[in-house]
Amino acid sequence: MYDLAIVNGKCFIHGSWSGECLYVKDGSIAHIGPKGLPAQETFDASGLEVLPGLIDPHVHFELDLGTIVSRDDFDYGCQAALHGGVTTIVDFLEPTANAAALERSYHSRMEQAKKCRIDYHFHATIKQPDGDLEAYVKTMLRLGMKTVKLFTTYSDSGRRTDDETIIELLKLSNRYHFLVMTHVENDAM
Repeated sequence: MYDLAIVNGKCFIHGSWSGECLYVKDGSIAHIGPKGLPAQETFDASGLEVLPGLIDPHVHFELDLGTIVSRDDFDYGCQAALHGGVTTIVDFLEPTANAAALERSYHSRMEQAKKCRIDYHFHATIKQPDGDLEAYVKTMLRLGMKTVKLFTTYSDSGRRTDDETIIELLKLSNRYHFLVMTHVENDAM
């Protein structure tokens, strides 16, 4: 038996509209099929379009820039996201230079995110490393992050990652299967 059946709506499935029904179990879509399967609760979506939740992979909640902090916190920002159909956000950790700092940043953001009303995840953010880069990557992966952001700018704040480190990160990404994201600008220009 399913927890919820969503019936009679127009469902957007695999790029097209369908008359299929959605069946939910333990908070996840467990089955897509015809009407009539047993469920504890039924939601009649007649006249409605049923869409998957959206993922916003680039948010900055409670971003501390030293002199100001972004207005959206994990509570308010996630409420706004949910009203727009976003059910998952991916935020960024504070830029860190070594594995120990990465771990502290992760746990600090997890504490802030306890107010989040939707699903969330984090990107690691690296600045010029002062430790073992492979240990950094292994810590990132152990914490469940498969993405790392780096900057080619902001030298005055210490956020810039040099070219040699970027090349090494790209080699490590091939070996450990994670994505390197870049904020690309040229300080000299």
